[in-house]
Amino acid sequence: MKASSPNPKSHRPHRHGVRRAVSLFVEFLEIIGLLEKVPSFESRLESLRLRYLQFRDALSANNEILALIADLETRLQERRMTGPTSLKAKAVASLTAAQRMVNALNGLSDDRYPSLRLALKRIERRLDACFGSAAEPPEAREWVLPLGRLHRSLAPWVGHKMANLGEVKNVLGLPVPEGFVVTTRAYRAVVESAVGADLFLQSGAAGGDEEMDLAARGLRAQLMAADIPRAVEKAILEAHSDLLRTVAPSFRVAVRSSALMEDSELSFAGQFDTLLDVAPPDLLDAYRRVVASLYEPRGISYRRAFGVEERDLDVAVGVMAMVEADCAGVAYSRDPLDPASTDVALHAVRGLGVALVEGRAVPEECTVHRTSGVVDRRLVPGARAANSPPLLSDREAATLATWVVRMEDHFGTPQDVEWARDREGGLWILQARPLVFPQPVRPTRPPPEGTRPILEGGETAVPGAGSGPVARVTPETDLVSFPQGAVLVSAHSSPSYVRALRRASAVVTEVGSVAGHMASLAREIGVPTLLGVPHALDRLAEGDVVTVDAGARAIYAGRVEEVLTERPDRASRPGGAGFRLLSEVSSYIVPLSLTDPRSPGFTPLACSTVHDVARYCHEKLFEEMFGINRLVGDASRQAPLLDVFLPVDLYVIDLGGGLTSPKGARRVRRSDVASPLFASLLDGMLHRGIPRGGPRALSARGFFQVVLRHGVTAPDGDASLREPCYVLVSDRYLNLAARVGYHFSAVDAYCGDFLNENYISFRFKGGAADRPRRERRVRAIAEILKALGFTVRSVNDLVDAHYQKQPREVLLSTLDRIGRLLQFMRQMDAAMESEAWVERVVNAFLEEDYGLERAMAAPRSAAGPKSPPGSPGRSGAPDL
Repeated sequence: MKASSPNPKSHRPHRHGVRRAVSLFVEFLEIIGLLEKVPSFESRLESLRLRYLQFRDALSANNEILALIADLETRLQERRMTGPTSLKAKAVASLTAAQRMVNALNGLSDDRYPSLRLALKRIERRLDACFGSAAEPPEAREWVLPLGRLHRSLAPWVGHKMANLGEVKNVLGLPVPEGFVVTTRAYRAVVESAVGADLFLQSGAAGGDEEMDLAARGLRAQLMAADIPRAVEKAILEAHSDLLRTVAPSFRVAVRSSALMEDSELSFAGQFDTLLDVAPPDLLDAYRRVVASLYEPRGISYRRAFGVEERDLDVAVGVMAMVEADCAGVAYSRDPLDPASTDVALHAVRGLGVALVEGRAVPEECTVHRTSGVVDRRLVPGARAANSPPLLSDREAATLATWVVRMEDHFGTPQDVEWARDREGGLWILQARPLVFPQPVRPTRPPPEGTRPILEGGETAVPGAGSGPVARVTPETDLVSFPQGAVLVSAHSSPSYVRALRRASAVVTEVGSVAGHMASLAREIGVPTLLGVPHALDRLAEGDVVTVDAGARAIYAGRVEEVLTERPDRASRPGGAGFRLLSEVSSYIVPLSLTDPRSPGFTPLACSTVHDVARYCHEKLFEEMFGINRLVGDASRQAPLLDVFLPVDLYVIDLGGGLTSPKGARRVRRSDVASPLFASLLDGMLHRGIPRGGPRALSARGFFQVVLRHGVTAPDGDASLREPCYVLVSDRYLNLAARVGYHFSAVDAYCGDFLNENYISFRFKGGAADRPRRERRVRAIAEILKALGFTVRSVNDLVDAHYQKQPREVLLSTLDRIGRLLQFMRQMDAAMESEAWVERVVNAFLEEDYGLERAMAAPRSAAGPKSPPGSPGRSGAPDL
């Protein structure tokens, strides 16, 4: 008699009652506190989304830090001038971004890295020390200061130009016209009153010249129409009245800029408006015009050429009594083209020196020996008639030379000084700034024999050689479209040409002086410049290609390779305080010492720079996100099941933008997947070439070894294969943890707007074969991943691989291949019966023989694994 088989349905009410009783008992234990309450799915989902948002913010912060580091490195390499205001802002921004990364990492890890906060605090203290913490002097709170109270240490509030003049007058005791300065505090008050606190060129800073001009024009108009705050206006007018009582009621004034960084790290020669002979009723408008000239196109181009930010250029404005000059000029304490020279170079023109510095007059020139005082005069064509007396007597030249040498000794650097002589014969110092020297260049080689210049002569303002088509300009020319690499040719020099100097290969003018503003600008920017070349406009036609050898004072037709040399570098200023501060601040932000995550020294307390903190957080963030899947718990009743043919039950948790299916849907189809990353991975997993029937048994021995091992290590039978698997997705992120066959695999990937954000992390562990087969399988997987461009590390039966900094299309294509690999690995266990099969399996995958049919039919010789079509190959593996 047959025993009757049990009826499963008869046990269902009983099982239901047991589950209900267990549920009530668990609830009771939770209420009395003996069992921790399991969070609801909704709270777990909210926690996952919060962690994902923290991760995204950390990636964004990392990109901000890398951008700041790149900017500082560029400034260091190119010796760009950086003021303390913008440098402090960069330091604060880097610390703030690093703090966001630290907070995100501790948020993701339940605060496992508290010592990172200590490391970052230590770096912050060091950066604070770079900027000092000295209290502001009383003068910093003034709207206006008289020249008699100025000295060098007040430069942050009165600008270097006026601070230097105060030093010359009050410390050296040299004659300087009376005057006062409207401080940077007053400037900020005017700006805030006119257009708000944020005056920077947001709309034009990242655009081209035309966008920049449009934005700048609007700011100039706003500043010209600004109502000066009553307290500032009152202080200006009272100081002006005091000045007129000191000099004479009928005196007029010069109104000129004294911006931060001007006449210090950079000259800013001719980049701000200077107004002369200003009458009392016009004083406030003159002040507005000087302030608004910060946004003249020439000045913006100049700042862009040197990477100067507007926040470093608060504009103080000097107001000085006019000198009724019958003679004026420029004095250099050393020859700008020969720093080793001991002679003082003097340049003089009749009347005011404006025509000289603007390049419209040819000056008389003389040199004065530094110790003997001997004056050596040079007759410059066009400067004066041969029989007329020189503008400066030997005594006057020697006096000016003595003053200039005293200034060099006092300031500790060669000086570029503007001076004037009044009608009574009194000499006055009008300006003193560090002298600009061009960087040395290699001497040009002689041209081929028989090659003769089409023009010779002039003065070398900047040595070097350049070649290109002639582009003739005037001060009225629209320089927005000046051709890159052209040779600028003009009737006379002008500081307004700074917009073209960045693009010019060389500069030639018929009239101009090495003492002019444009010569200073050309030396700073580093463009070969030849001034005062007779007949340049007659002989150099628009569009003709020429070669200019400024050092040899020769111009050749066509491109003469033999005379071309390296373009001179930007000018250097010895001992620039701004560059020293840039180097010191950068030393706590830029260097990276934590390079190897496997090193015992890769610890939070080893972080000595912002870059170290970012690197450590970046590495650990990936580790934390890799394991985020463990926080899902059992969500099989709430999360939708992916309705596709796969050997696992895959549930999808949408972190935002990952699915298009309606909320609450129990199943989702492939067409509901909106996440590009999951779509690519899924397409790979569903590749038509991968067998659906499970792993192929290549031999009875291999098959039974797999079955035997699985029976020992998984006594519950196939329960492990039926465990639900979860994939977390968003529009930019994917995290999958799954068992496919007898293996555990995890994929973590992100694809954002920046290459630095993009990565794929892959982990594989386990298998149901004996140890030799598992080791062979690990080697095969590692070789496949290397061929796909991954950086791989493997230990025993664990494979860790990373792939990063790839464009979106490349990364998504690689995810497709990872999807195929997840399924292909099911074929490996039974296949790895000998060492020869490692290479066969690798080549089978790379040749898309996912069923191993060709590998079984035609074993390969040891020729090394191939790269898949279209993959970056091993050379594409990025450094971590």
